[in-house]
Amino acid sequence: MKEVASRSGTMRVVGLSLVVLGLAPAATGAAPTLAWTAPAPAEGSGHPTAVSCPSETLCVAVDDAGSVLSSSNPAVAAPAWTSASIDAGHALNAVSCASGSLCVAVDGQGNALESANPTGGSAAWSSKEIDPGRELTGVACPTVSLCVAVDASGEVLVSEDPAHGAWRPVSDVDGTTRLSAISCSSASSCVAVDAAGGALASSAPAAGAGRCGSNAISN
Repeated sequence: MKEVASRSGTMRVVGLSLVVLGLAPAATGAAPTLAWTAPAPAEGSGHPTAVSCPSETLCVAVDDAGSVLSSSNPAVAAPAWTSASIDAGHALNAVSCASGSLCVAVDGQGNALESANPTGGSAAWSSKEIDPGRELTGVACPTVSLCVAVDASGEVLVSEDPAHGAWRPVSDVDGTTRLSAISCSSASSCVAVDAAGGALASSAPAAGAGRCGSNAISN
């Protein structure tokens, strides 16, 4: 950790304390000091690929070996993480938690995995094939009654009852271009990005391709 420069030993101690607390004052016109903890072990059986934190007291991560990792104290200096295998042998590509009572993860085999108790271990998760033969690459659950997933073939899938695994394809919005990720700030605002440098937005993600727009964001 970088020590804040000061003119006296007393100021050094005070300055360092402020850095630890994330409260160090920034110089005029400078960006605020960023305070991050050191990496903490979050050991599953593979490498973490995605994380979702619906609150300050819950973060849920997934890895490329089919494990879910969860912590109820993710922001402390030495957080405790637990691991459970929920999709053994399959890479989990994304996870989204609308709340502590709904988390959905997706894998590379077309499966969506759902839990109403994401810290409850393997038995607390259920799996359903929602996109046969395709790789699901992203998922976003802005509310407990809406989740939107995307796949590597440019398709969008929606569930308005994710707790019971009810999913349906709504559109092939991007032809055969790989959709890489999606984020929804609300049930009426979702944005997905593709592998060709495009961003696709929808004000009604459950309605289909007719409510989508696309624009290039990179070359």
